[in-house]
Parts: sequence; C-alpha cells; structure tokens
Amino acid sequence: MWGAGFRPLFMLVYWENLVLSVLSLLLAWTVVELAQPFVNRLFDTVFTVGTFDVWVSLSLLVWLPLLISLCTVLRCWKSPLGMSLVCSGNDRKSIRLRQGFLFVQYTVTIVLVVLALFFHRHLNLLLNTPPGFQVENVIHANLVYESTDYASYTDESIQARKQRVAQIDEALSKCPDIVNWTAGLYSILDFDYTAEFQNAKGETVSLNQNFATPEFFTLFNLKLVEGKLPVEEDGFVVNRAALRALGYTSLEGATVLDLRMKEFVPDLPARPIVGVIEDYYSGHISKGVRPMLFMVSPTMRGDVYQIACQPGKLSQVIDYLRKLEREVYGTENFQYSLLKDDVQKLYKSDQQVATIYSAFAFIAIVISCLGLLGISLFDIRQRYREIAIRKVNGAMLKDLYVLLLRRYVGMLLLAAVVAVPLAWLAIHYYTADLVVKAPVTVGLFLAAFLIVAVISVATLLWQVNKASRINPSEVMKNE
Repeated sequence: MWGAGFRPLFMLVYWENLVLSVLSLLLAWTVVELAQPFVNRLFDTVFTVGTFDVWVSLSLLVWLPLLISLCTVLRCWKSPLGMSLVCSGNDRKSIRLRQGFLFVQYTVTIVLVVLALFFHRHLNLLLNTPPGFQVENVIHANLVYESTDYASYTDESIQARKQRVAQIDEALSKCPDIVNWTAGLYSILDFDYTAEFQNAKGETVSLNQNFATPEFFTLFNLKLVEGKLPVEEDGFVVNRAALRALGYTSLEGATVLDLRMKEFVPDLPARPIVGVIEDYYSGHISKGVRPMLFMVSPTMRGDVYQIACQPGKLSQVIDYLRKLEREVYGTENFQYSLLKDDVQKLYKSDQQVATIYSAFAFIAIVISCLGLLGISLFDIRQRYREIAIRKVNGAMLKDLYVLLLRRYVGMLLLAAVVAVPLAWLAIHYYTADLVVKAPVTVGLFLAAFLIVAVISVATLLWQVNKASRINPSEVMKNE
C-alpha cells in the first residue's frame, strides 16, 4: 500500500525471523546444557558437543529464517492487496493448514503418551515379577586369582594352587555369617549355553545346559518338585520347562542323551533324569523361562563363588572375603557384586526406554499446548465479531463454550482415532519377540487420551472464558 518493494519487505520479515531463530536456538541450547547431567546419568556416558551439532545449529540459523521469509513474502506479494487485508490468515487454506498442524501435534502426542504409559507398565511388570530364586543377601565374587596360562603350570604350582583354593573353601565353610556357598564358572545369570539332547523317542531337543553342585539348588532356594538331587555321584536335573520340551510328564522312563558327548563316545548310553526343579527366570524376564538341564556333580571348581549370607550380615561377609583375599593372594583387587543389583542391571535398558518415552511425551505435550495456545489465540480472536452477534441474539454462556471448544475437541477425537492404531502397531512390533510383556488394554489408550484432553482443554478454557465474556458493544465498535 505504501509502495514498499519486494526487497525491503523481504528484509523486514527476514530480520524478524532471524531474531526469533537466534532466540529459539539459545533457548534450545540452554535446555540441552541443563539436561545434559541427567542424560549422562541415564545412559552412563558423557555426551559432548561435536562438529555435527554446530553445523546443524548453523544450518537452522541460516536456512530456517530464509525459507520462512521467502514463503511469507512470496505469498503476500502474489495476493491482491484488498484480499490480503481482509482475509489475512482467515482464508480457508490457512484455516485448514492450522487444523492440519494441530491434528499432527495431537496424533504424535497421544502416540508418545501411550508408549510412555505402556513402557512404564512393562517396566513395573519386570521389576515386580519374582525371578523364582533367592536374590537377597547373595554375593557374586571372584575369589580365585590364578594364572590362565595352563601350559606354564608345573606339579609344584598345581599343588600350590590346590592348597590356596582349599584354604578359601575352608574359610568360607567356617564363617558363621555365611549360610551356603558354591563355586563354578558362571553366576546364575551369566550362563547361556545351548546344547542338543535326545529323548527316549530319539527326538532332538535344544536345552540350556548348566553345571552345578547340590549346594547351588539349596543356596538359591530352587524347589525340587520331583525326584532327588544327586549328592554322591553325577546326575541330570531339569526344570519343568525342559521336562515338557523333552516330551515327558514325569520322571518315570525319562532319559536324556547328550549328543555332543556322543560325538566323542559313540556308544554313550542315555542317562536317566533324577530330579525336576521348579521353573525360574535365568535372565531377562521378557525372554521367558528357558528349558534347562543341569549336570550336577558333588564338587565343582571355578573362579566364581556365589555366597548366601545371614540376613543383615552382608557388610561383615564382604569385609571377611576382602581379608581372605589379602591373606591368600596378597591383593586388594577384590571384585564382587550383589545378586540383587545384578538382577536390577538386567532391566537398565528397559528403564532407559521408559524414561526416554516419558521425556518425549512431556516435550510433545508442551509443544502441543504451545501450538494450541497460539492457534486458539488467533482463531478465537478472529471470531470475536461472531461471538458478539451471538450474544446480542441471546446466546447463553454454555452455548459459547460449546461453539468455541467444538472444533478443538473434534480435532482431538479425530487424532485419537488415528493415534490408537499407530501406537498399537508400535507396541506390537517392539514386543513381538518378548515372551513376557505387559498387557495392552483399552485403559491404556483411554488414560493417554484423557491426559492429553485434560491438558488441552485446560489450555483452551481461559481463552474461551475470556472470549465468552466480551462486551458486544465494544467489539462492534472496534471491528
């Protein structure tokens, strides 16, 4: 109208967008710096700012205001002057664009809230499901520090090694604060070796093979449901899952043949299964119960000791073991962990996933509220004249509330219709390989919808309340 050319108009819009982009980047980097300690603790690593981050920030700073300014100025330049003044932001295309933007925000937010709620439910299931064995007051320690270069051993060094190990075993047996202990090559959570076995019908079955002593079952309170534990000679013990996998319903006639050993001993006979224990989770609960076969021997050697302590005596036993290592090996390098902590570490990645989705859901809710606030500010202000006319014609307060909220509630419902199957598919594909997982219920989606709906309506109410209480005479005079 005042004769401004394309370049001055473009520069005016560009500088405004550039200032907003700079302020946005400063705010974003401030949030990143404040959140960095929390993120570092969450992932147990240190994230640093790299060249890529700098280039991304510079690219946004250069291209974002440039593209937005070009689109805005070109659109205004091509539009008739009268039409631009009358329909600025109020034409059908602009309204649909804002509605589409709000629809996408709502959809993404509902999906993220559903995922956050599900993964927290799944995490609670994992943490609150008993693993099936004793985890309290159990220490996992490496007590034998001997050379692994077996070629260097002589008869004297082998005898000295046996004496040191015997000294450790004797000290553990004499400690009054130790209830039970067993030695082996792996802890109850570490061993994951699958071997092929053959049942009485000649069928081949894959079982998780482990090696243990009778004390192993007593230490971890693994309940014997049938048969007995071999005490004086070697024998096979299986869990319920392995018994079913082998095709047996009881120990009567239950035999098993180790196919790997049969390769070295062609005439190796099948051996009877002498005991069945209750199932337990030998690793991450989501993987389910694995069919397990134990080669049970009266004694077993290994560097890994699993020690059950008297309740309340953990610190005393740890000090005792540290002193024992110093006496036997003259070292302070005593390595141990608590079984309870080791079990918790199995679900560290699940805790990270739940926290990440919660953080993104929170960010999505904030962005949706800001977008909804901006869109509703503009839209409701554009309808002041309509509101004034309706009030003059006798519209009640509740009628105005319905009028102004109807569009946004409808958009929220439509977004929920799209978000529900998207969230279900995401959960389905993520948990497809999990044996144990939290159930996906209607309440999960309903809770997510209510969270987003309550926050959205709360964001709108103060504007709707303000618009519904306007003075019609003031609006008609100013419009």
